[in-house]
Amino acid sequence: MNREEDFQWFLDVDVITIKFAPEREGFLFKHVNYIVESQKRETTVVRRYSDFWWLMECLVKRYPFRILPALPPKKIGGRIYCLKIYYHLLLGFVLLKST
Repeated sequence: MNREEDFQWFLDVDVITIKFAPEREGFLFKHVNYIVESQKRETTVVRRYSDFWWLMECLVKRYPFRILPALPPKKIGGRIYCLKIYYHLLLGFVLLKST
């Protein structure tokens, strides 16, 4: 193995960024939207907390005997930071990278 092969896994890691969307939707009940960007796939999507919850439920059903990271609570200070950590922990699982 040469040095490039040793660090290829690092080059293959996707960088996910999560930010608050500038507008809140809804007239009476406002909710928060998040902008999720992938550098490797060059995509940007808008998601709500319920979408993150849905992803977690799907992964638990698909991999019932794996210990997966817990989704941070909805009502928490620093929610963006916690969601970024959650996504990067998910990307660390070899089985979940292609899911």
